[in-house]
Amino acid sequence: SLMRKNSLFLLSLVYYYRVCKYLNKNLPKDKKIKLISYLHNRPYGKIFKTFLRKKNIKNTTFLHMHNSHLIANGTPKKLTMKWLSKSIDNLIFISKFLQGQYNSNSSNPVKSTIIHDGLCLVHDYFANNPEKLFANGKPKKISRWKYNLLFDKDKPPNLEIDNNIRLLFVGRILPEKGFEVLIDAVIKLVKDSGLIKFLRERDSKILLQVVGSPYLGTKHKSRYFESIKEKIDSLETQGIINKENSILKINFTGFIDRDEQAEQYALADIQVCPSVWEEPLGNVVYEGMVFRNVVIASESGGIPEMLDDKINGFLFKKRDSDELSRLLKIAMKKVLDNDKTFDSLCRDAKEKVMKNFTLKMQYAKLLNEYKKYLD
Repeated sequence: SLMRKNSLFLLSLVYYYRVCKYLNKNLPKDKKIKLISYLHNRPYGKIFKTFLRKKNIKNTTFLHMHNSHLIANGTPKKLTMKWLSKSIDNLIFISKFLQGQYNSNSSNPVKSTIIHDGLCLVHDYFANNPEKLFANGKPKKISRWKYNLLFDKDKPPNLEIDNNIRLLFVGRILPEKGFEVLIDAVIKLVKDSGLIKFLRERDSKILLQVVGSPYLGTKHKSRYFESIKEKIDSLETQGIINKENSILKINFTGFIDRDEQAEQYALADIQVCPSVWEEPLGNVVYEGMVFRNVVIASESGGIPEMLDDKINGFLFKKRDSDELSRLLKIAMKKVLDNDKTFDSLCRDAKEKVMKNFTLKMQYAKLLNEYKKYLD
């Protein structure tokens, strides 16, 4: 880990040096120049300003923070904080949570702005044109509730309707993402005799789709992931899951691209984000919201800035598998009974995303911050 951090620092050093060398050589010397430097997640503005030697350049440095690595266990890194106060003109945070965490740990906070991340263009497009997802390829199965919620018009002919409940987890399979909390919660469900009776009366099963891998974009496994698989294998051996007569089936897709992710979001009924660490924002939450899923997430970090409890989704306390299990049971029953209040909840969820979390809005806010220093 230390070697990786040092190599990132050295790569940044080389990159900044080359950029500044180019600017020093090619920018005119006889004009006053306003320059904006945008740094992503790495507080190396001091280095950048040191390399940039031209006296006719007024350099304004922005640091866009996507996580809380500036603060270790709630304690400021003194050297980093000192660098920030001398080299960064404006900090941009992706959530109020991150901004508050930084301000509460710094005796001399740098000016800061909150600009939430915007929705991925692929998800934006398919959420507004779901029929495009299923125009070709093999027939897919979807619940009647989600089918009616997504397709007011242009209903694809190759979608088959069934009575199953589709749960979705999207993210890296790491301890901090709380995947074990979700597993514990669904195991409690399959031991609930009342729920089992309810599902069997409707010829329904619980299908948990797990989208992601331990490391983004790779097929590498981890010790934690292997322990999860061992737990799943044990449940299969006991006949609790993935058997013909069991009501719970769990499937791992591994890492998939954005188009395939969009399809998984569209097919899901209920999406769970059980993070046990403080999520800086939790983009998978609003990705699920825009596809009108019932989103159930932990009260973690910046998530409550997107999800309003009982208005456009549901929140539960971190690590509380009992509460998560209770919320899942309520949600599944309402989905299978085609409860219209859930239709409204999920439409409100999409509306909130489209009004607050699009890329267009993110870029407009960012440009507005730039203009303040250019005017």
